[in-house]
Amino acid sequence: MSPSPDQLQDDRRVQRVALYALLVNLVLAVIRGWLAFLSGSLAVVAVTIDAAIDVAAALLLWGGLKISMRKTKTFPYGLYKLENVIQVIVAILIFVAGAEILREAVLGGHSEVEASALVIWGMALSTVPILALGLYMAREGRRSASPGLLAEARHRWVDLVVSVVALLALLSARLGVPLDRPAAGVVAAFIIYSGWGLLWDGMKVLLDASLDQPTLAQVRKIAQSDPSVVKVRELEGRSSGRYRFLELVLVVAASNLEKAHAISTRVEDRIRKEVPRIDRVIIHCEPQDHTDTKLRVAVPLTDSAGTLSSHFGEAPYFAWLVLATKTGELLKQETRTNPIDQAEKAKGILVAEWLIGEKADLVVQNEPLGKGPDYVFRGAGVRVEVWDVATLDEVVPRLRTEIARLNL
Repeated sequence: MSPSPDQLQDDRRVQRVALYALLVNLVLAVIRGWLAFLSGSLAVVAVTIDAAIDVAAALLLWGGLKISMRKTKTFPYGLYKLENVIQVIVAILIFVAGAEILREAVLGGHSEVEASALVIWGMALSTVPILALGLYMAREGRRSASPGLLAEARHRWVDLVVSVVALLALLSARLGVPLDRPAAGVVAAFIIYSGWGLLWDGMKVLLDASLDQPTLAQVRKIAQSDPSVVKVRELEGRSSGRYRFLELVLVVAASNLEKAHAISTRVEDRIRKEVPRIDRVIIHCEPQDHTDTKLRVAVPLTDSAGTLSSHFGEAPYFAWLVLATKTGELLKQETRTNPIDQAEKAKGILVAEWLIGEKADLVVQNEPLGKGPDYVFRGAGVRVEVWDVATLDEVVPRLRTEIARLNL
């Protein structure tokens, strides 16, 4: 399926943010490299290495996003997982850099730090674009649900913390307190910690971990709300990049392939409308097992005594009958008040929608339905029978004798 306009808009937004991040990180890497050269501080060297990794990560993110949107014959499901591959690559780079900084902080010799006012102010001012970029990427990452952008946004907060630690190390050096190497060790620890989070998130998707339970519960609720869906037999979902793939097996009340197709199309349309970032929905419909199920029948009445009404939408009461489809046994019989009785317009359609919501399988009338409710029932797969009967006492025996025909 071709990307929707919303998907294309999200893709362009993510690419734009990734490009901004690449430019900002490149400038920061240059500035901090210069500050590290001036100061000789290992803590500043650590944040410079971190900035250089950010440049590489932003470049990978931007390039990966451009490639990930493509679908080919070889990759018909798209290359969305490149975003998650990027996450893993970024995590590995972070681990390598963090380990090297930590080794130098623990085993390296003592060196003098030149904490001039220029270096201190330069480090302080360089935290401003980090904060701005982090807020911007977090907002855009949530809007587009891009794992690459969200990962980079989280890393920006780590950048902010390590920048503050490096700044404090410079201030302590200016006051004559040698905290440069302990500060570099703290920076390395933060870097390694952020790398683990990125690695875990990326690997979950690459290994096809299931979608989160709230999303699956939302999809299940949408499918079960359709009047022709008897139950959701199976539901599985996975992520690929920021997009979602779903597979459902539905047991449906449909007597032919055309109705089953209409049901699956209706359920898919609702899922795409209500659940964001859906790339593909595969629905397999199975027929309802009639060997052990029930037939739910609605009959419009003019009174509670059981006289049939010839005006479907105006009927003040409805008989609700439940029969065992295997034996024809009457399992339940009750009279319900028409909840749409006070509506001024489109009563027939509103009553039809009410009965569909109650999971009615069959409506028995003694007069043909109007076009509106008849169309609604047909769309939902609810059968309508017009019988020459006057009372409910005539309907029940006929239902029992014709249960085999009605159950086809």
